[in-house]
Amino acid sequence: MEALSAVVDTSVLLRAESGDAQALDRLQQLIAGEAPWGVAAITVYEVLCKGSAPSEWQDFFRDLFSACDVLAITEDVALAAAAVNRTLAIPLKAPDALIAAAAASAGATVITADEHFLRLPGLRVELLRPS
Repeated sequence: MEALSAVVDTSVLLRAESGDAQALDRLQQLIAGEAPWGVAAITVYEVLCKGSAPSEWQDFFRDLFSACDVLAITEDVALAAAAVNRTLAIPLKAPDALIAAAAASAGATVITADEHFLRLPGLRVELLRPS
């Protein structure tokens, strides 16, 4: 598998679902681009378990996930997430810690709307600004 350029955080997908132009544009750039990108498996869970999402969005996300790489949450990823979280004064919630660790293990930049990813030393982050 070719190295991933980016891992998209759940926050970007939820902003896209709510019609945020910046999130929709960034997703379109990834889809149209040639660089491989992905999501962590926990993002698939977080997005698809939302019972309030209309079926057309559920279908859109399923198609999106089948078109990108989905990074597994392996034991190594879980151990890395735990190790980093233990060093933080205010730990990340488990899904975000796992997303960050999955991205780091893939050598990818996290694309997110959540500023708390910026607190992680060494993690490359592309932060979407509030709309």
